[in-house]
Amino acid sequence: MCIRDRHRTDRLAFVINVRMEGFFLKSEKLKSLFNLKTSPHFILRFGKFKSVLGASALIASDKITIFPKVDLSYPVYKDHVQIFIGSDQKTFTNSIYNLLSINPFMNTNLNKLSNSVANEICGGVKGEFSFLTYQCNVGYKDVRDQLFFNFDSIDVVRHKAFFDNTRFFFLEGNLEFRILQNVTLGGRININNFKMDTLRAPFHTPDSVSYTHLRAHETVLDLVCRLLLEKKKQHNITFRHTK
Repeated sequence: MCIRDRHRTDRLAFVINVRMEGFFLKSEKLKSLFNLKTSPHFILRFGKFKSVLGASALIASDKITIFPKVDLSYPVYKDHVQIFIGSDQKTFTNSIYNLLSINPFMNTNLNKLSNSVANEICGGVKGEFSFLTYQCNVGYKDVRDQLFFNFDSIDVVRHKAFFDNTRFFFLEGNLEFRILQNVTLGGRININNFKMDTLRAPFHTPDSVSYTHLRAHETVLDLVCRLLLEKKKQHNITFRHTK
């Protein structure tokens, strides 16, 4: 269930999103997890300067987390060069359905339901020309129960899900060239430097497009539909490097 409300003037708008979810897991005994996600925030415009100020909150049956929602941007040179800085909280519920949407070869013997909560701070530069769109940003993430995959020691043809508290710095960049009206060629690079509490290495971390960069209040099903629609309009080349 999702509720969205907006009150707006010429320079000021107030937006609030509310989403309620319920998940159930049947193992030795029935387990449940209920989430209420909300992100009340103001959108302010002063000339060329645009800002989003508010908070993102997850009220779950096991824990409550709140983190500032900030997005500040300023066009240095029209739409060609814009600088931005921001922070936000992104959540992902590790249910069997959501995990299988990421990795269909995963072993479904889960023993708990949990939320992966990522608090992110980042900044960078972005812009667009008639034939080119680009963005480059650097930041830091603190993730509770980050999802990892590794081979299952019992069922070797399946992957097993692992979770660990993780902190990492990241550098991301992407370019898109418009070749024809409906044809776009692009490239993307993502460099992460991980530090985990217990795991010695970030085994098979999910791709950041499908996991850590879910848009606000976007389910995995929403993401898949969006990516399929975008795939019809462009061909992307993805580069990924992890330390």
